[in-house]
Amino acid sequence: MTQVWCGDELFFGGLIAVTGDSIATASPRDRDMPAFRNRLLSGESPSAVLGDGARIIPLDAVKRISTDRHDEDIDVVYAKGRKNETATLRLADPARRDEVYAALKRYFADKFNEFEESYSTPRAVFAPLMTVTVLGFLTWLFAEAAREFQAGRADPNSQTETQKWIVAWALKLFGPVGVYIVGGILIALTLMTLVMRVKQPPTMLILQEGVFKPGTRMGLAFKYLLLLAMWGFVARVFWINL
Repeated sequence: MTQVWCGDELFFGGLIAVTGDSIATASPRDRDMPAFRNRLLSGESPSAVLGDGARIIPLDAVKRISTDRHDEDIDVVYAKGRKNETATLRLADPARRDEVYAALKRYFADKFNEFEESYSTPRAVFAPLMTVTVLGFLTWLFAEAAREFQAGRADPNSQTETQKWIVAWALKLFGPVGVYIVGGILIALTLMTLVMRVKQPPTMLILQEGVFKPGTRMGLAFKYLLLLAMWGFVARVFWINL
């Protein structure tokens, strides 16, 4: 049985359809949405209704489905050629998320096992910490590059100093202050995610074949060692450029 969610039922709008053999996502015009929904529910194929602009994932290609009980997104990992890709289904609220997850769970009832994994606080905050570190370093790096362009000490047409002209154009447009503002906003949003994860660590629901292997403490410790090494590298770069 085909199920369709569209418009206000999704976080960014658009359309998601789960049919007997595929998951389809698309961003049709609002005025076309009701007609597309009715055609899909009547049994027409997503490719015929949504056209070339749609992403259509054969259910037989799906390797893993996961969602956080405290979030509205569902990640679908699927095989495409020789590699795996991930499609994120962004629903408007947990109720819609549960509907889509339940539809997928019904289809894979005989193929996938369901697992639940609760993150510890150190594991929950690792990704935001790493993201803040990378964003902070890149913000400083691009701000310094923008300062060089403003001072006329860098040639925006030189391929040795910047590989893509659009990067040079953006640096000249924003300047160091603009780069710091953009970087600061991104860092602030990531810190908000970090705080939310401290207050409520993810509890993941996972559908996949075979046995689920959760992350180990040793693996997490190794990741934090890499993060500490990155902090040391960043601190050294800052010290040299003082």
